[in-house]
Amino acid sequence: MITKKIVALSATSIAVAAITILSSVVFAASPNKVLSNQPSPAVIAANPIKNPNMKIVDSLDEGRLTTLLLGVSVDYNGQGNTGFTYKSVPEEEADKVRVYVKNKGNKSINYKLVSPSKLNWVSTTIEPGQSFITEHNFTSAQAGKWQVKIDNDDGSAGSFDVTVRD
Repeated sequence: MITKKIVALSATSIAVAAITILSSVVFAASPNKVLSNQPSPAVIAANPIKNPNMKIVDSLDEGRLTTLLLGVSVDYNGQGNTGFTYKSVPEEEADKVRVYVKNKGNKSINYKLVSPSKLNWVSTTIEPGQSFITEHNFTSAQAGKWQVKIDNDDGSAGSFDVTVRD
């Protein structure tokens, strides 16, 4: 079993070395390319990604949505829902949170924004093709999981878009 692992590592090393040599030859032969000490895209693709190309943070800043919904489309049969999580802010501060809902179906929908304590913060009807936007000032009292709930009167299929951002 140890021999198999060594052979597999050797085969991978040989493949990476071959790709490196080939990419160096291609770069050297091309007058528009500048040689550098950075790995070529072919070498990067051959190796597993250890750190993706993004900023990694240790913790969230206070007063931010921890689940941000941008242009989420939800299809449903009679009822549908999605949600987002809001993290607490210091007592004296408040965050502006905007909720945008668009009815993409061909029938009216009943929209509710339900707080973590199960209170209906928003309850309205949205006509087909129409949008409804609300702005809220959230404080630490509103921290938790929020629900965007949709239903229609006849239980038929429909679709809606939702965006939640600060």
